[in-house]
Amino acid sequence: MEDVKYNRLKAVLAEKGRTSKWLYEKLNVSKITVSRWVRNDRQPNIETLYDIAELLEIEVESLLISTQEVLDKRKEVVRQKDNLSVPTREALDTKGRLKK
Repeated sequence: MEDVKYNRLKAVLAEKGRTSKWLYEKLNVSKITVSRWVRNDRQPNIETLYDIAELLEIEVESLLISTQEVLDKRKEVVRQKDNLSVPTREALDTKGRLKK
């Protein structure tokens, strides 16, 4: 199954005209760390999310994808992969997976 993305860092950096290099230099973290955040391989901790939001002059919520968006993405992946009908919200557990 395709990975579901949990942060919007890549999109927000682009919207603000900033680069990953700018961010890792400002936060004094490694290039690899920021690259992992941008690719959604890893997630920054909550303190770092607030630091990023402050640097980008946005609300921290702007960096996050809502639970509903995550559920919608999972539904779309299931629909595309298995060519099944979209499961109802009741058919999904709290992590967006089909209940057994």
